[in-house]
Amino acid sequence: MESRGDRALAMDSNANVVKITVHHCELKLEKLLVQPVVCMHVVNSSHGSYVKKQDSKKAVTSFYENQCGDIDYILPIMTQPCTVQGKKSQLLCWEESFVLNENMEYLLKKEISTILFFEVIDLVPLTFTKYHYERLNENGMQKLAWAFLKVLGSNNIVNTGSKLRLQLFKPHISRKKKTCQLEVFKWWSSKPRIPLPASLYISFEKHDISTIEPALRSMLPLQEETGSSAVGKGVGTSNESVLHSPNDNLSVSENKNNEVKWSRKEGEPYKIPTHHSLMLEPATSCQVLKFSSLGRLLVAGCGAAGQYSLFIFEIPSGKFLHKMFAHSDVIYDFDWSENDERLLSASADYSVKLWNVKSWNLMSTFPHPSFVYAAKFQPSMKNNLVTGCYDHVIRIWTFHKSPQLLQELEGHNSAVNALCWHKKNMNLFSADSTGEIKMWRNPSYQRNSSKDFNNYVLDRDFCFPEIKGVSINKLVTNINEDTLFLFCGDGSVRIIDISNGRIYPCFECFPKYQGTAVGCCSPCGNLLFLCSDNGCVQIWTQKSSKVTESLSNTFHRCQLTSIDYHPLDHILAVSTSEDGGHIHVYTSEASDDPCETKDLEASEKGCGIKSPDSSSTLTENRNERKDSKIMNPNSLFSNTPMKNENELKNYLSSHEKSKTTSRRNPSQQ
Repeated sequence: MESRGDRALAMDSNANVVKITVHHCELKLEKLLVQPVVCMHVVNSSHGSYVKKQDSKKAVTSFYENQCGDIDYILPIMTQPCTVQGKKSQLLCWEESFVLNENMEYLLKKEISTILFFEVIDLVPLTFTKYHYERLNENGMQKLAWAFLKVLGSNNIVNTGSKLRLQLFKPHISRKKKTCQLEVFKWWSSKPRIPLPASLYISFEKHDISTIEPALRSMLPLQEETGSSAVGKGVGTSNESVLHSPNDNLSVSENKNNEVKWSRKEGEPYKIPTHHSLMLEPATSCQVLKFSSLGRLLVAGCGAAGQYSLFIFEIPSGKFLHKMFAHSDVIYDFDWSENDERLLSASADYSVKLWNVKSWNLMSTFPHPSFVYAAKFQPSMKNNLVTGCYDHVIRIWTFHKSPQLLQELEGHNSAVNALCWHKKNMNLFSADSTGEIKMWRNPSYQRNSSKDFNNYVLDRDFCFPEIKGVSINKLVTNINEDTLFLFCGDGSVRIIDISNGRIYPCFECFPKYQGTAVGCCSPCGNLLFLCSDNGCVQIWTQKSSKVTESLSNTFHRCQLTSIDYHPLDHILAVSTSEDGGHIHVYTSEASDDPCETKDLEASEKGCGIKSPDSSSTLTENRNERKDSKIMNPNSLFSNTPMKNENELKNYLSSHEKSKTTSRRNPSQQ
């Protein structure tokens, strides 16, 4: 029978719920892991059964857990598979949070004696170990280690509020028939514990339920699931920014009277943007951003803790247009269709999603068996797209009527990180995490051929000793499509002559970038931008193999997460990891006139346009422009010596002479 104190806790709508975060651990094993996960059990230590809920009708671990009837105990929870770093000494990083919709005070009660068990498990696919399945635990779960945490420790000490280090123990594999009692509880209570030279880091803390927003796919017990991007109900004020009139989108994509007068003239070379003109604040950390093909929109992939959204801004005004709940994990890549009517987003939640830009509705979802790092529209086929996945496979899809897999391209021996189309003959370039580059071609492709799909075949392998074992994170071609730029994981940019397949010396940042390389180039390929480890953007031109200029350090030494150059104008967007997820927009002109439309001049006079969060504002940092100058790199950096510098200069200068004028301005077509 429920006590009076239990009823008081259940009635307290403002009581804090419980949040458990699984951070990482390091295991020394003789073999590589496949899909390591952590499974958490909330157990009553007095008799080894799962802890009962305060209210059996309440969802504690997931939003829909009571659809098949009331469950009176707290269900076990499992993380997503993590990426494995290293070989024998493997660092397993999850950084995933569980939210239990129970009062903290309830789990701290002495009579319950709550204990948390954590099992490190490798999910071994059936195809890998079909013959040895009987030696594994049930359902192919190979248990590697386990740990426990007493919520209320000795001397009534509460183990909450900080990162905790838990000792990992070796599991006891029993040949006996399994009983109804939880196996990990038997290891803890009756058998000797064999410690492993490893620890599991977790956090156990209170959590404010008001910070949980609705999503397309519910991942938390208090998270509502919405079927469209316009949310009628939700928590907080962020939904106010989601509900926009369709006219806001039509004014950008279809209204020809709202054409922009770009500051860059037709045929004018692309310049280095030097003036800090806008700072966009999507309210959450931004991982990736990309300008649209026509240059009128900027999309940013932002989020944290299982909620990742698309934020759409108008360019050049910086006006916030829309927010969509998109993925349950990190967004890696975007791609716009040529007419800006469709948008692709690739994510670590094992999916690629296709969005209708006019209505901001989800058109199709393309499921994958693992993380998706790259997604591109096929230029010659309006309804086709190609994706690159962690499972080493490139997939070609169609979305004419429904999502359909057309072909799988196999040949890579590691994760496919980057894709790039060669539009002249519709060849496809792909690059992976070990430095391999492959070119795929369609043998029957002709410019005037029918629009029927034909299978692609492997045409060429690019294997260079200089980048062997180096992850290639991005592939870009210039307008002439005679040069392929490789943005590598070692913080360098290398170029390949597509005609002869020759690689040329690299451009490198100084100091060396320690994280994932972040960079881009101008559409003509003459300007190269690469982020350094100290928060600066270093810039090269094709006339020089050394750092010629550098954007001033306005990012306060924070990590730069993404950078993109505008397809039509002298505009550069850079996102940072600082609080609030700022996006900095640079232009080449001090005056605002070249970057304004006629019907936006009045709105841009105000400097307090509201952003997605009511506490965030979109401001034009006109006062900061005086401070955002180009600084001499010689005063900040030492130039990295380059091999065959003269050879590189000759190559770059020869290609620069052969370049055509840049893309035509849409307003002049």
